[in-house]
Amino acid sequence: MIRILIVDDNLEVRKALANLINSIESLKVVGECSDGIDVIPFLASNTVDVMFTDIHMTYLNGYETTMKVKRVFPEVKIIGCSSYADIAIVSKIKDCGADGFISKGDLSKETIVTEIKKVLKHNS
Repeated sequence: MIRILIVDDNLEVRKALANLINSIESLKVVGECSDGIDVIPFLASNTVDVMFTDIHMTYLNGYETTMKVKRVFPEVKIIGCSSYADIAIVSKIKDCGADGFISKGDLSKETIVTEIKKVLKHNS
């Protein structure tokens, strides 16, 4: 079972993504955070394999969250998510340590499974 954390300040997006992920065999959402400031405390007491993080959040954005998580929990694979999938955003989140990226406009079972397989193979 691959354990997933979803980090997004939009409740509807978190719930929709959680429902989609939980409908995929061998994936389980083990937690949700509404902002990056909640992630390190969550990871300190929960085992997570893959984290999906929104880029734009109110207090601690996805870029800063990614850098903090990779410093403290380098084994967690991070997939950045944004409605804006331009090359600058994708490059910046990867420069911050993200292992992958999915556009929110392209969220489907197929893209989620493909991206998770890709990031879990990366540096494993």
